[in-house]
Amino acid sequence: MNDEDTLSSFASRNLNELATIRQGYHFRKRIMHDPTGNTYVIQASDISQSYEVSSEHLVAVQGSKIKPTYYLSPGSLLVKSRGTDYSASLFDLPGITAVAAYHFIVVTIT
Repeated sequence: MNDEDTLSSFASRNLNELATIRQGYHFRKRIMHDPTGNTYVIQASDISQSYEVSSEHLVAVQGSKIKPTYYLSPGSLLVKSRGTDYSASLFDLPGITAVAAYHFIVVTIT
């Protein structure tokens, strides 16, 4: 297989064949920090100027009502879906349970 064949095989693939794409979790009420929470929420303010997810000020919530499909896995791509900056950040915080807020589109390679 030469480079042209490889390129054409990628060109014919849809993103949803390579990854799952979904909206972040929609909280019905204002997100309030719960010191006993077991799930962290990634919000736009948690993205640094260098587009990295900062764990410094993450808000914790009780995650018992959040479906596991909303949990982030290391390597998930968080794309801002509001505002004028549609930047992307890589979620790479292993060992914590986290969800992205609704204003993100989450892309996870399958």
